Amino acid sequence: MNRLYCLIILLSPLFGHAQGGFSGGVYFLGEYSLDKFETEGMNSFVSTFNDFWGNKLSQPYEEFTGSEFSHGNFGMGFRVISSGHVGFSAGTAFLYGRKTFTHSATWNNGVVNDLDFYARDLQWSINLGIHIENLLFLEAYADANIRKLEMGHYTVYQDGSRSLSSEYKLNGLYTGTVSSMDVGFQAGLRLYNYFMIFCKPTWPMKNFPPGKDLIGLDDYTTVNYPPSEFPSDYRLYATDPVSFVEQDKGVKTDQFEGFRLAFGIEIIFGARPKDE
Repeated sequence: MNRLYCLIILLSPLFGHAQGGFSGGVYFLGEYSLDKFETEGMNSFVSTFNDFWGNKLSQPYEEFTGSEFSHGNFGMGFRVISSGHVGFSAGTAFLYGRKTFTHSATWNNGVVNDLDFYARDLQWSINLGIHIENLLFLEAYADANIRKLEMGHYTVYQDGSRSLSSEYKLNGLYTGTVSSMDVGFQAGLRLYNYFMIFCKPTWPMKNFPPGKDLIGLDDYTTVNYPPSEFPSDYRLYATDPVSFVEQDKGVKTDQFEGFRLAFGIEIIFGARPKDE
């Protein structure tokens, strides 16, 4: 949040140069977001699982790179700009995006473990700053994100059938909500009157909302005895579930957030052309 305050303070003296009235309009936008997440928890699972089963795996799990959740977002918003060579600019938007991907491990008998991820992102953003000649836009940026995350651990048999049943304890549908407040800045360049291309880097605010580092990915459908939380330490999970719970060795939802770098385009309806 300090980054956002500092940027607004630096830009605020320029707002006084705006003269005349305001104009604005609805806009549609699409972007591609390069999302990073903290891989420590999931890669701890990968290394402990692979080490525990060793040569019984013909193809172990691969480590996560941290960029698996990169995806496209689409939405709409409203932008207001003032007249003048240097003027005020503000906007707000709602965006939606989703991403699916799979990590797999194969046993010597041909049975496969699939770790399927399905993420749905809902985002509300606010940006505030200046425009120069209604061409270049420099804005402080903040957004609130809610990511609904599902992670299914399936057994895939030799005939291709997939199962979530409890013949393997780790099987299940693990779910969680990733909530974050991100801050950063947005730079945009207006083209052809009603189009603007933009770039925005953002960083999540740590420990906000409070307590999110305590929330794990849980399988609420499990019929097995606890623990129901997806493990970061598979060896402890498999050999000593009581200690696993006591030491709180599950993967936490706040590990699925991180730095984002988005590139996109706005299509604006109702705002004045750049050359007026």
